Amino acid sequence: MRRDGVVVASAKHERTDDGALYFGRLAVIPEARGQGWAGALVRALREHAHASGLAGLTCLVRADEPGNIALYERLGMVVSGRGERASRTGAILAVVEMRDAPVH
Repeated sequence: MRRDGVVVASAKHERTDDGALYFGRLAVIPEARGQGWAGALVRALREHAHASGLAGLTCLVRADEPGNIALYERLGMVVSGRGERASRTGAILAVVEMRDAPVH
């Protein structure tokens, strides 16, 4: 996402085998944090997923980042699993899987 031509928020994303849109590496530049950019990006990704016929969003969040988990919960996601993943450096990290909450 851009503000005045400058990228302020970004995320990698790809379709999953189970028909969702996975996003990761969501980042907001420091001077733009706290201004709603992460939420706007998640909402845009969700709109893209639905426009593409996908069921919604999924992501992995480090379990030691409760603020990020709470943010995604406020944006309509729920914790759907827990596990561990190896980081790019080989460190083992506890993670939670999050998915869009089912619509009733």
